[in-house]
Amino acid sequence: MNPVPADDRPAESTRQRLRSALKRRWGRYLHEPKELLWNLKYMRRERSILKRERPQVVLARNDTFLASVVRSAAAARLPLVLEMNAPALESRLYWDEYAHLPWVPEWLESWKLTRADAIVTVSAVLARYLAETYDLEPDRVTVARNGVRTTLFRPDAPVEWQPPESFRDAEIVGFVGSFQRFHGVELLCEMAVRVAEVRPRARFLFIGDGPGLELARRLTETLEERIAFPGALEHELIPGAV
Repeated sequence: MNPVPADDRPAESTRQRLRSALKRRWGRYLHEPKELLWNLKYMRRERSILKRERPQVVLARNDTFLASVVRSAAAARLPLVLEMNAPALESRLYWDEYAHLPWVPEWLESWKLTRADAIVTVSAVLARYLAETYDLEPDRVTVARNGVRTTLFRPDAPVEWQPPESFRDAEIVGFVGSFQRFHGVELLCEMAVRVAEVRPRARFLFIGDGPGLELARRLTETLEERIAFPGALEHELIPGAV
């Protein structure tokens, strides 16, 4: 198919031009207010879904500015379980491309946590932080650590990816995931360099891909043959690699 000549392409609408101009000039400042306003749209969708599906409980993964689910669950007279993977304060650490609203994320987090019927976190550290910060009853916070499928991740898993020769008979420190800034790429690499200084037999296997992969390579280049970045592997190949 031949490309459409530039002169024959439909002109960008006034609305599209305005939106693009606003995003370029004010996107840094409008991002978080926009996230808050989306709660109105989410609430309509949530109430429609709850009315149609008629669940017995609402389980929602928390997002910094997502609050509509609290009202939706209350309107449907359903208990709300909130899954927490990170505190609101981290949004200021890893999303510095946006201008942050003062006090709003923490206030909203407090409002949601004190109204949820139960809270689930991925670590005891996060559970303790939330309970102490927002004065929550300890029995309202449950730790459900990330798990694996034991039929796949087992000691006798077949080896499909061979690590470098320098990894033979070494102490392997592994990471599997996407190299996103909010995953703490800098902290991960700092840990590797520090551990390497005190554990000569340590080797580091960082499996995954993402926008922070090249940064991770640069921050650990002093480790040379003691670290390997095989890239993203198929899920079925990971047990044999680690």
